[in-house]
Amino acid sequence: MSNQERLIEALANRRVASATVLLDGHFCLLDETYSVVRLPVNVFRHIQPSALVLVEPSLGEVLNQIKQRDGREMDPVLIRRVLEAEREHSEVISKALGVPIMKVNGSSAPGDILAFLRASLPRG
Repeated sequence: MSNQERLIEALANRRVASATVLLDGHFCLLDETYSVVRLPVNVFRHIQPSALVLVEPSLGEVLNQIKQRDGREMDPVLIRRVLEAEREHSEVISKALGVPIMKVNGSSAPGDILAFLRASLPRG
């Protein structure tokens, strides 16, 4: 079972217990050969998000986080490609699912993000 399949199963179980789930994840990943892999649209269809939030950190922030977390330096060109792929693929996912997307960065107001999420929740 892939990580995405495990996630879909866990979300299905969680939805029974709660109507609202906030999930933090990526639209793209790096594989073992450092190629950018876009997660399939069907993964997101199964997740059934009401809205998407794309967090767009700076290149420097990502490089620093990786160095702190993993203790290694990453190629800035590769990381920039991942960031660009995330932006592009988040738009594809948003359009394919017909759900709104908000792009945020370090200067985004938390209240604006919360208002977007609240407005995107299903009514009922």
